[in-house]
Amino acid sequence: MSKGLRGVTVLTLVIVVLSCGAASAYTLTVGSPGCDYTEIQDAVDNASAGYTILVYNGIYAENVWINNKDLTIRGEDRGTTIIDGGGSGDCVYVSSADVIISGFTINNASGYGIRASGSDFSLNNATIRDCGKDAIHFSYGKSLTLRDGILENCGGGLIYDEYKTAATGNATIERN
Repeated sequence: MSKGLRGVTVLTLVIVVLSCGAASAYTLTVGSPGCDYTEIQDAVDNASAGYTILVYNGIYAENVWINNKDLTIRGEDRGTTIIDGGGSGDCVYVSSADVIISGFTINNASGYGIRASGSDFSLNNATIRDCGKDAIHFSYGKSLTLRDGILENCGGGLIYDEYKTAATGNATIERN
């Protein structure tokens, strides 16, 4: 292998590794090759309680189910990190877990954009649009927080029942 080709190969490998950042023992990355996973659900399935999942820009055509795991899931950029439900079911379902989700656009669910039950749930810096049912449906949890959210063009906006506390800030709910 020529010296120039070796240099290009090494540089390419460095760029791929750096694009996913340095992951700690409690952080998993999702994105292009070189990250820990290419799908969000795979990272959720392999995470332990307390982990952070960093999701890099891209369109993730999947439905994400979080059951009984306390996690933080952060998208790189709300406008370009997209969970697309593919017109099937709920985009994100959270059950019996304390979960923070931030930095995403969540769209194209035939069901709910996000459905959470029995959870402490926080949604920050996110857009939920084009869902067949409510953008967000929460039930039977301890606390719900919605900050800097846009909920639009869904069957309904924000529905919550049997929550002990709920807080919103800078939320736009329209065309639901």
